[in-house]
Amino acid sequence: MIPPLTAKDQDRAHPSGDPLRAVKPSDFKVVEVGWPAARYAKAVLLAYQAQDDAICEARLFKFDRPLGRVRFGKSVLLRLEAESIWEERRGDLDVRQADAGEVREALRYYARRDGLLSHGRNRELAELDAWSSYAALSGALSGDAEGPVPARREIARAAHRCEWLMFSSPWHTRAAAFWDLGIAALWPGRDTIAILAATDSD
Repeated sequence: MIPPLTAKDQDRAHPSGDPLRAVKPSDFKVVEVGWPAARYAKAVLLAYQAQDDAICEARLFKFDRPLGRVRFGKSVLLRLEAESIWEERRGDLDVRQADAGEVREALRYYARRDGLLSHGRNRELAELDAWSSYAALSGALSGDAEGPVPARREIARAAHRCEWLMFSSPWHTRAAAFWDLGIAALWPGRDTIAILAATDSD
């Protein structure tokens, strides 16, 4: 007699119903969706970066169902049609896990640095911009993104419910480490990923 599937087995079972085949990222369909909060996600970028699609991306992707127990990592990112991920050269995509605090600090640092064509902003403004970006990436902003940025406690709570990756690819010029940024957030429902990527050229 074949034993019944456990809850864990059911969660990992392939959509075809085959309990012996574990679910893989390629089993999911994913599309890019509108993201009104993208302008907030770009708050840490310098003005000329945020206006140039060739050196920045702030995009939102949605899977056809939650990823379940699929590990959020490189294989999931490679399902996204984002220029900064460069699927054609997937072997050159570097990905690492990050926690919410590390992402917040990366955004704060990025907001304060100088760029190729302009100087960074003052510390107070950089802090505000970093929290705005953090709020957008963590899904803490309202759907229309027209309301005020939530309190920092609410943003931090939302961010800690997300899963985070930091990445680098050939899309990044690597002319200077502080010019390159690659962040991906998997929202708590495990069916939505927000990415923010930026670079610069010498």
